Amino acid sequence: ARAARFVQPVQPAKQLAATMPAKRRRSDVPPGFTHDLFQEQTTAHYADPLNAVSVGSMLLDDKFFRTACRAFPEVKFHIIGGGRRSLRVTEPNAIVLPEMAFHETVPYIVYASVGIAAYDKAATPYYLSDTSMKLAQYAFAGLNSVCPFFAAGGKLGRFGYESSDPSSIVAALRAALTTPRVQHDASEFLSWPDVT
Repeated sequence: ARAARFVQPVQPAKQLAATMPAKRRRSDVPPGFTHDLFQEQTTAHYADPLNAVSVGSMLLDDKFFRTACRAFPEVKFHIIGGGRRSLRVTEPNAIVLPEMAFHETVPYIVYASVGIAAYDKAATPYYLSDTSMKLAQYAFAGLNSVCPFFAAGGKLGRFGYESSDPSSIVAALRAALTTPRVQHDASEFLSWPDVT
C-alpha cells in the first residue's frame, strides 16, 4: 500500500500538527459559528434561577450527572440530546430532553448558569480541548463550563474535574457557578464565512 500524500493539511486543532508531515504547509482552521443565532436570543426557557445545560451525546458520562444532581439539588440540569446514556439520569432535578434542532438549543445555552461537557474518559480524542463545539458554544455565550481536565486545556472559564473522583466533580461545578464569567470577545470565534 502506498503512503498517504498530503499537499496542504487542514486541521481543526493545533494539537494534530504532530500527526502531519513536518515539511508540509498546514492550516489550523477551527469550526465556525452562526453568531446571529446566539446574539438574537431574547427568551429564556428557564423558570428556575440556577440551570446547567448539556448539549449532545458525544461520550456522555451519565455518572457525572448523577453525582452533580445529588450534590446540587438547587440546580436544574438540562440534558439535551444526550442519547441512551442520559436516560440513566433519573434524579428529580435532571431534565432529559430529546435531540432537537441546533437553533432550538441556543436559548438553553444563552440563558444557562453554567455549561456542562461531561465527556467520558474512555476513547476520548486527545485534541478535544481544541475541537469541542459545545465548549466553544458555551464560551461564546459567556458561560463558565465544567468538563474533565483533559478537555479543559487550561482555557479560561473551563473548570476541570477528574471523572473518577466525585469530590472533584463537586468542586469544579461549585467553582463554575460562583466564579465571575470570562467575557470573550466575539472576534475570538470565527463565523462560517470567516472559516471558508
